[in-house]
Amino acid sequence: MKPEEKLLSQQTQGGFTLLETAAASMIMLIGMMAIMQLFALAMVYNKSSTQTTIAATLAKRQMEQLLATPLPPATELAPLGFGGQLGNANKVTGYYQNYYVDFDRNGQKGTMRLSQTPFYTDQDVSYVVTWKVEQDSVTVTDPVTNQQVPALSGLRRITVRAEATKSGMQGNAQARGGGQANSQTPETATLSTIRTPYN
Repeated sequence: MKPEEKLLSQQTQGGFTLLETAAASMIMLIGMMAIMQLFALAMVYNKSSTQTTIAATLAKRQMEQLLATPLPPATELAPLGFGGQLGNANKVTGYYQNYYVDFDRNGQKGTMRLSQTPFYTDQDVSYVVTWKVEQDSVTVTDPVTNQQVPALSGLRRITVRAEATKSGMQGNAQARGGGQANSQTPETATLSTIRTPYN
């Protein structure tokens, strides 16, 4: 090897400079911070998704119970007489049900219990299921005669709403600051059906 080639070979094998290493470390640090934020965000959205799923399950469960109950006269009160309101703030006696969730049974993480009675003293309500029964008097137009056809008498529109009492997205809003946590809407699920006097 000639002396010029040997000198050139030694210069190209000099390695990274301190500045290059610092720049690469900074880029890695920024990338890692972005990934860590995604993990935190995924946990918050996972909780919100879980609460929405539980709310949908409770709404479906209540709807099935109401549809299985014999239909009383419209003047009779709850659970299927005309009345009720939707939403935790508008609860009407006989037209709502509280549910309690316990996520830590006997110290085992990942186990969830659901009940209509509290698991321990002073436990906060986790979900509220409310429903409303109203007369359905929608008229339809006959497509053949183009005449208004009155609604069948005795139809009842049943609407069920299940909602979490605390928003699963609250952690995300608190991380952003500015008191936005209070403005987060709890996860809800709403189902509606029409029940005829014949079913």
